[in-house]
Amino acid sequence: MVQIPFYKSELLFHAGPGAFLRRNFRLFHIKWWGNNPLIKAQDDVDILAFDKTGKKVLLCECKFRNKPMPMEEYDDLVMAAEMFKNAEEKYLMFFSKSGFTESVKERAVRENAVLLTIEDLY
Repeated sequence: MVQIPFYKSELLFHAGPGAFLRRNFRLFHIKWWGNNPLIKAQDDVDILAFDKTGKKVLLCECKFRNKPMPMEEYDDLVMAAEMFKNAEEKYLMFFSKSGFTESVKERAVRENAVLLTIEDLY
């Protein structure tokens, strides 16, 4: 994965998520689902957005649970990202009410994924 070319503050505080997506992405879906040939089953992405060229994709997973997001959820989004073969750049973002496990935090740093909690949103 590559680093997301914008600051969290732009996404969350200045423009708001909806305005940011409309300004920077050609097409976005809240709760996209479809067939994933890699796992031979239905798959879903909570937020899916393509830039105006169609060459960059932002994939987001949102968890509203009372425990930190585990690695399995991270793995699921990485697998879902593989479906979008035509995207030259893929960006991962995770939202979690209760934070993230240490292993998820470490992996996100290595892979330049963005992790956001409720505290980051307000």
